[in-house]
Amino acid sequence: MVVDQPILTTQENGINDRKRVISTDGKQATTFIKPLKQLNNHLSLIELVLVHGRTHQIRVHLSSISHPLLGDEIYGLKSPNIGHTALVCKDISFYHPYLKKTLTFSVPYPNDFKLVLEE
Repeated sequence: MVVDQPILTTQENGINDRKRVISTDGKQATTFIKPLKQLNNHLSLIELVLVHGRTHQIRVHLSSISHPLLGDEIYGLKSPNIGHTALVCKDISFYHPYLKKTLTFSVPYPNDFKLVLEE
């Protein structure tokens, strides 16, 4: 699935609002979404690839399709399952310009995240 919706940072009295919105006046943002696993508790483990990397892009895009991140109190709801937004950068790859090669790093899921995955 692809969410290709522009994201706008709104302001009040010259100060950026905490919450971003989908708006034709916003900056281009594209998120690729790949479901990895359906969990027993009506949740899904997903993999995301960002093209633009706007502030709150993942949170805004998932909320815009009625699938907010677990525990995201700004764009969704607080969760009894986890005490924070369930968002983890598990794997990252990038081209290193000095080494002239792609570097890839992976980390295990945090313990509280693992508990949600096992429910």
